[in-house]
Amino acid sequence: MRLADELFFVSLNSVTGQPVIPVSIASMGMAAGLLAELVMERHITVDKKGQPIVLDSSPPSDSLAHNILDRLKAESATHTLDIWVAYLGIEAYRQVGSRMEIAGVVEHSTQRKLLKRIHVYTPRDTNFASWPSVRLRRHLQQASRVPITDAFLLGVCKHIGLEGHLLQTAPPTARTRLAAIAGSLPDELAAIVKHTEVAVGSAVLTHRT
Repeated sequence: MRLADELFFVSLNSVTGQPVIPVSIASMGMAAGLLAELVMERHITVDKKGQPIVLDSSPPSDSLAHNILDRLKAESATHTLDIWVAYLGIEAYRQVGSRMEIAGVVEHSTQRKLLKRIHVYTPRDTNFASWPSVRLRRHLQQASRVPITDAFLLGVCKHIGLEGHLLQTAPPTARTRLAAIAGSLPDELAAIVKHTEVAVGSAVLTHRT
């Protein structure tokens, strides 16, 4: 699975497909995942100001990644990552959900809630959907080497309200381990995590005021 897809599953109930955190916040996490996918594939880097810089403008094989890269090519030099996370987060939940529907791993439906139409993506295989959460919890419970991609996922989860979800059955030392793992990221991915925290903080503050 791609990074944003794994964040998608971590943010959902693996049986019902209902989000375990607000969709708007989960969507910003997925936006961070989409940016990280481009970093990992060396299509973009991040400068010292926290702005994404396009390194390779050739089309990615994934159509959603291609769409995100095209947007970055048009405006990357004018916005920092927190702005991009907030902007891409407007649509990331539905875009990643659609990507996963096309891949055949979720079933899409809509529900009416008050005056809104809610998009629900129900996993077709509960075990497959729960695996990212299971794997991340194991990293917090065991002192083993953590792949960079999983360290990134844990860093994002820490800042989008999934920390408690992952720590439910973890030992007392897990919270400290989570912070250490998130702090071990290479600069580009660390910047995405940091700016995701800023974007989420701004969104929460705006909602409260």
